Amino acid sequence: MSKIVVRDLTKRFGDLLVIKDLSFDVKERELLCMVGPSGCGKSTILRILVGLDTDFEGEVMIDGEPVIGHNPKIGLVFQEGALFMWRTVLGNVEFGLEVKGVDKKRRREISMDAIRMVGLEGFENCYPHELSGGMKQRAALARVLVNDPEILLMDEPFAAVDAQTRNILQEELIDLWHRTGNTILFVTHSIDEAVYLGDRIIVLDRRPTRVRATFDNTIPRPRDRTSAPCVELRRKILGVLKEIRAGVKEDFTTFK
Repeated sequence: MSKIVVRDLTKRFGDLLVIKDLSFDVKERELLCMVGPSGCGKSTILRILVGLDTDFEGEVMIDGEPVIGHNPKIGLVFQEGALFMWRTVLGNVEFGLEVKGVDKKRRREISMDAIRMVGLEGFENCYPHELSGGMKQRAALARVLVNDPEILLMDEPFAAVDAQTRNILQEELIDLWHRTGNTILFVTHSIDEAVYLGDRIIVLDRRPTRVRATFDNTIPRPRDRTSAPCVELRRKILGVLKEIRAGVKEDFTTFK
């Protein structure tokens, strides 16, 4: 069953055509990765899905219902954690619940559960400037999790951290996904990251974007990045991206 359905999505910014007739779906509890050239509209797609941008043509559905504005089922995690610098980790995580009017005791309980879930227990009274890049991203994720979303949209959330921290965060995301059963759409520029995380990988074309190719990733978990299947899948995706950069035009392709 598809949790997210996008059909013939077209988006313009004035006279600039950014997305044209884009169609894809995300299955329930799937971890779908999306890669593509810079500026092809990946972040715009997420903004449309979360309801921040409703000026588009085509059909965008969540659980069979059209997207017409903010949907509480969806949580969005940005590349930069976007934390409030004047609030502690706990203050950041509980902010959304505070706005909703949840009483202080209950929102503290919910927030501390989320903080524990992302491995930040003991740091709840720290301010963002006291945290590493990885810890900031964990705090940003916890702030989304307190709202109990069914869908996580993640816009290059690990791009700003070092390679070692990035690998650790990838492992933690997979563990979290297994525990929560969330549906995840994960945008990344990293082919390695997409192959390591994704059940499927969608490759987007240059602007105006469409789906250029999709790869089913059946490599068993836990995955070994150095294994022959991972290396081969990375090679195939890189080949598609090289064709896109070279301006080669092809029809949509599905790889099993």
